[in-house]
Amino acid sequence: MIKLWELGDVRRSPVLGTFLDGSCLCWPDSQVNGDARNAERTCGVVELSSCRYFWFFIERQVMTISNKFSRNILALAFAASLVACGGGSGSSVSGAVLKGVAATGAAMANATVTATCLPISGTASVVTTSTTDANGAYVVTAANGKPPCIVSAVRTVGTVVTTLTSIALAEGTVNINPITNLLVQGLLAGKNAPDLQSLLLPAYAPTTSDVAAAQAAVLVVVNAALAAQNLPPIAAGTDLVAGGFVIGSAADVALDNLLVIGAVTATGAASSALQDAAVAAVDAAVPTNPGTPTGGTGGTGGG
Repeated sequence: MIKLWELGDVRRSPVLGTFLDGSCLCWPDSQVNGDARNAERTCGVVELSSCRYFWFFIERQVMTISNKFSRNILALAFAASLVACGGGSGSSVSGAVLKGVAATGAAMANATVTATCLPISGTASVVTTSTTDANGAYVVTAANGKPPCIVSAVRTVGTVVTTLTSIALAEGTVNINPITNLLVQGLLAGKNAPDLQSLLLPAYAPTTSDVAAAQAAVLVVVNAALAAQNLPPIAAGTDLVAGGFVIGSAADVALDNLLVIGAVTATGAASSALQDAAVAAVDAAVPTNPGTPTGGTGGTGGG
């Protein structure tokens, strides 16, 4: 027999069912210990990573299910929960979920997005790939990975290879564009980091404040380049890293204008003049981490 424990005791059935459609595992009152009365029940849910476990709360004395059909249904639900959640030892698949838009100005359609994150367990970096859609949008789930993450987008059209990079300090939105590419190159210099993956390590990892300061510094340089050509600037407060980015928006038009005036090349990388100015601005705005070794290589070209 399968026991259902009262709410004030163990607080849940030892049998778990996993349903991704939001349903609860229930059965007719007549199948609960042969009792056809309206048993008082509430259904609870807790979300653990990508799995949702549902269970019963029975607000009455301990009861058992003697109906054979009910036992079979519960057994099947329990087996399904083990398969969906990675086995019967309490394991569950978890990891950082990142999404955003990759664009040079125009959407980077069919680009390969690679997220390199710190591991939740173990020591090796977690590398996960995805592909953008026609609008440059992507979603990547880094199983066993956690922020910070270095996220890059690579697209090849004929002989032109576009490579842009961004950084995620938290799950959620992380866009990839020429501004984020300049920001990351600046962080390499500001943090004395020898390479991109070093930005994941405590000795070189930027803080949220560092990223905000770096983006502000880059936008000052970029807007100066746009203003020199009598073109509208990117609006103050625009977050091209973690904010909503829409192809055709004012921020996207500004990226197109950078290409028109030659501040950004066909590969999406900044011109030498723009990159040198942006990297120097970020280097001045972002402090090195306490105890950081000196002599990092700083920024390099993005494409």
